[in-house]
Amino acid sequence: MKPSIARRLLVLLTASVLAIGALQTWLCYRASRVEADIFYDQHMRLLAEAVAGATRSLGAVDGEIPIASGAAKGFTVRVRPAIASGVETAAVLSTSGDTTALGFVDVGSTDAAGPWRRFTMRSPRGILVEVSQRVKTREEMALAMATGTTWPIFALAPLVLAGVWWVVHRGVAPVRRIGRSLAARAPDDPSALDPKDVPSEVAPLVDEINRLIARVGGLIASQRRFVADAAHELRSPLTALKLQVQAMLGGRPIEPALAAKLDRLERGIERMHRIVEQLLQLSRTEGNRHESRERDVRAIELGHAVYRAVTDLADLAREKRIAVTIDIPDRLRVVAEAGDLAALVANLLDNAIKYSPVGGTVEISAAQSDQVTRLRIQDSGKGIPLSERERVFDRFYRVPGSGVAGSGLGLAIVRTIAERIGAVVELGDSQSGGLSVEVSFPVGGRPAPLDDGAADHRSALTTAESP
Repeated sequence: MKPSIARRLLVLLTASVLAIGALQTWLCYRASRVEADIFYDQHMRLLAEAVAGATRSLGAVDGEIPIASGAAKGFTVRVRPAIASGVETAAVLSTSGDTTALGFVDVGSTDAAGPWRRFTMRSPRGILVEVSQRVKTREEMALAMATGTTWPIFALAPLVLAGVWWVVHRGVAPVRRIGRSLAARAPDDPSALDPKDVPSEVAPLVDEINRLIARVGGLIASQRRFVADAAHELRSPLTALKLQVQAMLGGRPIEPALAAKLDRLERGIERMHRIVEQLLQLSRTEGNRHESRERDVRAIELGHAVYRAVTDLADLAREKRIAVTIDIPDRLRVVAEAGDLAALVANLLDNAIKYSPVGGTVEISAAQSDQVTRLRIQDSGKGIPLSERERVFDRFYRVPGSGVAGSGLGLAIVRTIAERIGAVVELGDSQSGGLSVEVSFPVGGRPAPLDDGAADHRSALTTAESP
């Protein structure tokens, strides 16, 4: 079990409350014992004076006076002549010293009841009056008084412990709030923790965490700049190589073997160019994930974005003889930044076409329900095993044995964009046995009527669906 500040505080405070209660009980017992001694000593003195006064009218008296009830109950009274003071007749009152000593004396006892407290006085006629009381009686009275004073503390102990738990819970609430804030953050979120309402004891920890976040954010930003700069610098050489290869292929006749090699070289350069473009796209998307882009966010016609993506990838679909069908209602809009939505749809469609077999199909549909707009893209490829569907969103990860050239960045870009615009990406099985990707956009804004340009696009799109 891991150490817990709350548990430690709760244990310590509970032990402190119980210890203070026990200490108060002991102190009350001590004070009550002193009061009981004063009270009973005074009572013994008054009782002895009353008995001494009574002996004037009784004449000579020798022996114990039984007291069974009344205010003197619990006391033992003995009267004897002064001349017999040196003779002890009751073993329970015997002492090793002078039994005729006047005043208060603590007398030991050999029985289980314990010692006695005795008061002896001499009357004017020379008669000795002894009043004795068990010390245990005084202890019982003191304990009863202490218990009566402190029992409310223990009776209210559950309420006190509940209050202690509440205080501890409230005391560690800022630490828990900071923990929840850190757990909910994206790994690359560079924003600092809010120090508002942070106790002074926790403020140094928050300050150090913010410094650490700033340092990590600087490292991430430096890495992104390096990737973006490297990708940007590679674009021009790759474009130049591609043009040179195309010029060689389009020039004077060359041998078939050399032509095949140049064709493979051109495909390799094209693939490298695609990876560079995706790296730039991923770098821009991740760099802008936590920035405010409200000025660029607006309601966008989903059909327009899909049509532009299909148009851009029409050559790839035509080359593989893939039929792309689209079923998107008019005036269906999503709230997003135009570049983000275009990149998301383009990467999903590019994956669907690449992983579909020659002569396959790609189906694009959209619908709106429960305040969510769902875009679904299904292909007829091999699909993705259930155990791999979470890992394919990692950068540069590709499913083993796919047999299709790629960079492993497409779905990473899609998830990054989806998180940025508040959408959710889910993978499933398509009706044709391939992969189904569903993107759920939160509904925002009111539908707008479709303009004439949009109608023309929809018509042209229907023509481009069948290669």
